[in-house]
Amino acid sequence: MKNVTVSVIIPAYNEGLYIGKLLESLKGQTSKDFETIIADWNSTDRTAEIAAEYGARLLKVGRKGVAAGRNEGARAARGSLLLFLDADTVVPPDFIESVGRLFSQEGIIGMACRFTCIDRSMLYKMLYKAADVLLILTWRLKLFPYHAGFCCCFRKRAFFRAGCFKEDMAHSEDVDFSRRISVVGKVKLMDRMVATSARRLEKEGSLRLCLRYLRNALGMIIFKRAIGGYEYGIFSAKDGKAANM
Repeated sequence: MKNVTVSVIIPAYNEGLYIGKLLESLKGQTSKDFETIIADWNSTDRTAEIAAEYGARLLKVGRKGVAAGRNEGARAARGSLLLFLDADTVVPPDFIESVGRLFSQEGIIGMACRFTCIDRSMLYKMLYKAADVLLILTWRLKLFPYHAGFCCCFRKRAFFRAGCFKEDMAHSEDVDFSRRISVVGKVKLMDRMVATSARRLEKEGSLRLCLRYLRNALGMIIFKRAIGGYEYGIFSAKDGKAANM
């Protein structure tokens, strides 16, 4: 087995429409010092086939949810750095190289990055731009070191010391983990930008989703718990908890 520094972990369930673009962006990286792990929970589409085409490791996860996928991927990782990416995200060609350069700085144990929207809709691009500006402000003002789950990276030892992602949370597990990892060591916002899709905006509506994200973030910051829940998938709407399977 090849020794690698970075383990790219991608939780997936029926991501055949998106994951190929992400894997293609990883294939073109200037640094090859990484492995790619697809943490898949029984996809019924071409997710596994596409992963094989790009030479990614396919990890079968018995528990549903992005948190479970990320945690199982972390346990299987060979690298000392855990880079979590969502399947509908695309990274620039020098992204792995930039991650390695940032973590070469003394004391850095966690990293978030800036983001933009893949979709062509001007409304979505404006909303993502506003969210990116808000992210920068919260980091510069040291209000809350938020690591968006669709792109964040941590040293493996620090990740497990912080307790991994909580698998019983219906949403905001990344907000919760951001709070816990920030007390373990120095975290930093990298001035590099990834592109991610607006599929949640399309599914739930822009205003509704933005208000829910704001409510959830305030709930995590003030009350240390998620408020509400997703309407779809494996989650119940009660108390932000994952439904029993």
